Amino acid sequence: MTVEHHVAKVRLNRPEVLNAVDGAALAKFGLALHDCAGSPDVHAVVIHGAGRSFCSGIDLTALATGRIPLEWFDEWERAVALCEEMPKPVICAVHGHCLGGGFQIALACDARVASPDAVFELPAIREGLIPGFGVHRLPRYVGVALTRRMVLFGDRWTAARAAELGVLDQVSPDPLGAATELARELAPLSQVHSFAVCKRLLSLSGAGADPLQEYLARQAECLGSEHHHASAAAWLSR
Repeated sequence: MTVEHHVAKVRLNRPEVLNAVDGAALAKFGLALHDCAGSPDVHAVVIHGAGRSFCSGIDLTALATGRIPLEWFDEWERAVALCEEMPKPVICAVHGHCLGGGFQIALACDARVASPDAVFELPAIREGLIPGFGVHRLPRYVGVALTRRMVLFGDRWTAARAAELGVLDQVSPDPLGAATELARELAPLSQVHSFAVCKRLLSLSGAGADPLQEYLARQAECLGSEHHHASAAAWLSR
């Protein structure tokens, strides 16, 4: 994480695996967001990815080899929720792959800027899993019908399609630069109390702990399913 002119940049930094998230990467990501939320010097946050993609989601190798337990999913959702709960503007700068958990992060941010080559997908069902609270966040942008097509049938969106649907705020050949500029413009909002209140009301936090516990219970079932084990074995033998 770096901070300049009150804008923090949080970088997902595992470019060799398209910034797929394992346990160590999640711990660093969560810590960076906590630091952003608690720092009086940070007035806005930009999340971006190193290398040629933003984030390809969960690390399937770590998942298939048993290094991602159910507790990981709990920690993941709490980290992603910080994007929508911290009382500061959080902007996502997307390029290349924005899949699974990557798209979940983007959906939890206050605004999204993407490069023309960005692609968006929630492919968890192919691994026999649930795409986290993405099933709750995405319908807020595009409705239930289009969410069903992505979650259940595997629709993949280009940046142009995501912008057409209102998921993206801007398409730019320099998403990090554009997102940083937007963050600087929005940074003063962090000093406005009603901004923090409105963010909280718009987030999932008002739903309480029950939806999270329900999700974790169902994710536990999925982790033990034949479909998931077959998918994990196929991944390892690729």
